[in-house]
Amino acid sequence: MFRFTWKLRIIKSALKNWSRAKLTHFRKQVEKNTTQLQLVESKIIIDPQSRRLNDWHLRLLKQREKLLLFNKCYWGEMVS
Repeated sequence: MFRFTWKLRIIKSALKNWSRAKLTHFRKQVEKNTTQLQLVESKIIIDPQSRRLNDWHLRLLKQREKLLLFNKCYWGEMVS
């Protein structure tokens, strides 16, 4: 039983470190994505035919979708 509890403690420590590394900056990532989306959308209004801006906008939308899906799958909450 001692070995089992010791292994659980090791796993708990590893999971805490992973969680801190991967999940703590989620809100910052969403805020950064939102800021970039607003910037690109304001530039698209000026030059709607720019392929570079439209591609950038599409990539940002896909990134935001992935972030929100990740949040919903793992935490069951939506961030606006």
